[in-house]
Amino acid sequence: MLLAAAALTAGAARAFEPVVEWSRLFDGGGTTDKARGVAVDRSGNVVVNGSEGLDFLTVKYSADGEKLWDMPFDGASTDEGRGVAVDAAGNIYACGYSVAGAPNYNFRLVKYGPSGNVLWTDGGYDSGCNDWGYGVAVDASGNYCMTGYSAVCAGNNNIRTVSRDSAKGLRKDVAYTNGSHCYGYGIAVDSSGYFYVTGASLNGVYHDYRTIKYDNTLNNEIWNVSYDTGSDEMANGVAVDASGNVFVTGFTGTTHSLMTIKYNSAGTTKWIGTVGWLGDVTGNGIAVDARGDVWVAASANNGTDSDSVILHYDNAGKLIWSRTMGAAGDDEFLAVATGAGGVVVVAGYVSNGTDYDFRIVKFRTEQSSSGPVVDVKKGSLVVAPNVLDLSKAGAKISFHVKGEPGKEAEIRVYDSAGHFMGSVKAPLSGDDSGKVDYTADGLEGMRPAPGGYWAVARGGGVNDKKKFFVVRERK
Repeated sequence: MLLAAAALTAGAARAFEPVVEWSRLFDGGGTTDKARGVAVDRSGNVVVNGSEGLDFLTVKYSADGEKLWDMPFDGASTDEGRGVAVDAAGNIYACGYSVAGAPNYNFRLVKYGPSGNVLWTDGGYDSGCNDWGYGVAVDASGNYCMTGYSAVCAGNNNIRTVSRDSAKGLRKDVAYTNGSHCYGYGIAVDSSGYFYVTGASLNGVYHDYRTIKYDNTLNNEIWNVSYDTGSDEMANGVAVDASGNVFVTGFTGTTHSLMTIKYNSAGTTKWIGTVGWLGDVTGNGIAVDARGDVWVAASANNGTDSDSVILHYDNAGKLIWSRTMGAAGDDEFLAVATGAGGVVVVAGYVSNGTDYDFRIVKFRTEQSSSGPVVDVKKGSLVVAPNVLDLSKAGAKISFHVKGEPGKEAEIRVYDSAGHFMGSVKAPLSGDDSGKVDYTADGLEGMRPAPGGYWAVARGGGVNDKKKFFVVRERK
């Protein structure tokens, strides 16, 4: 249990408590698979990147959780996938690092088209020594920027950030060092094209958070801040909201406590949130939604192994919700992304008893439709509103169908795991349509709990299915 559990109760209702819309595992077969990056495109498709054994592995899912494709990438030696980003056209930028010539590593980026076709690969950056790429961000013009760190052959590691245009032409590469070891682990871009890099720098005794804001060309460093608690700190992820506020997450302390910091657009610290655990707890990834709320993908040691954790802060730094999703053996959430309509997706890995599999979980955090039915097409089903709030007395949603007059459609309800949750008949009237209501009482005595559900309509010329959600609003 989180030691900061008292902070999990919201002071006022914002949206309903997040519900799992779907959860997926991906097993490359006999290898260790770990997802380390996730992105959501404009159509709501989910893309994850990581490693399958010694190769990159990128997997794309539809908004409904159907696997569309998976693409391993083998650079002929050791390859490790890390971050991922998508551009406005749905192209995918999967980054990490590869062994280019024994024994040295180089930055590596693979650009895929929306259908999974490799458009090109980019060696990214080669200092002549080891270079590890950890994150990628793409601006509105299709320029992409990678960050990581380079090992100066006879000196200290430095944060290395490289910008290229949409045809992979080099725009700029910059290095940051404070004269000691420095590491880049995360990168983000805002709507104006400014890039934000986070990681850590050694102060001579301990590591500190290090966050840098660059202009779009990387020619100018806008600001550069560190944060030191007097112990060891490491920042792993960065995100930026619509107002230019910057959020970083990672850990602090010899026994790790998760630490999240908000900076304003000028780099001034606005709030700091820490969360303790039974053992180490680390923030691995961070994202901001359209409301300005902050989501952190994390991992926590339960005394035996590691568990996956997701945390939700409001923009003022109040921790309003968290959930631990531990399984048998080690598992972690390593990345998080947000999308339109209150979508939050976390990715990482989970033990299958032999090795590890990708794990992707999609949450719904707000109602996406609440208006009346305007039009129901022949042969189809509409659920409106698509959210049933158990906290409201008398709440209901309605299943609307249109098919062949004088016949009837059967509507069957299933939970997100595919378990049958009851059925009901919908007679079709003279205007071809029918309507039945669904309430907190459920169907056939099977009352729904908060979560994602499917309504499936068959018969009477109707053959359709729609997703809906059952929630309990926070007070």
